Amino acid sequence: MSNQEKQKELSKKWLADSLIRLMQTKPYEEITISEIAANADLARRTFYRAFSSKSDLIAYIVENLVNEYISDLRITENINMEKLVLIFFGFFEEHKELILIFKQNHLEYFILESFNKYFPQIRLQACKEKINEDPEIDKIFMLISGGGFFNLLMYNIDNDSAMSPQELARLVPKAIKIFAGYL
Repeated sequence: MSNQEKQKELSKKWLADSLIRLMQTKPYEEITISEIAANADLARRTFYRAFSSKSDLIAYIVENLVNEYISDLRITENINMEKLVLIFFGFFEEHKELILIFKQNHLEYFILESFNKYFPQIRLQACKEKINEDPEIDKIFMLISGGGFFNLLMYNIDNDSAMSPQELARLVPKAIKIFAGYL
């Protein structure tokens, strides 16, 4: 990576950190690009070299979060549903403050979009073999799984982490068995 590319990545990180800091005290909709850049000690034009809009910056933040989660999955061996749930909810419990900021600013749909985009990679980390030979069934499985995990994450955030990652790791496989019983 060239020095220019390194500087661009560093600027992106500073801008992301700046937006998160600003959203802790001010609604997302009221934050300007000029404020984000100034808070990061960067010029406004630097923002536009890295991102085309605030929503691009939000997508960047969420993609980094999801990629960090995928990295955590990569280092885990012998993943089963219980481990997958434990890692997922443990990871997002560690990032609860950021998720709350997104939720308070009605930006949680970026998380769901990212799950939908990256769920094939997440599934490959969790389950090396194909789930089904039919790619449409595989896609539907991933959408149901991603949506289910997302909804459970939002439920737990809304209820101040009512269920621990360990409790969810125990309950989710049981709930999936009930769901499978309808087949």
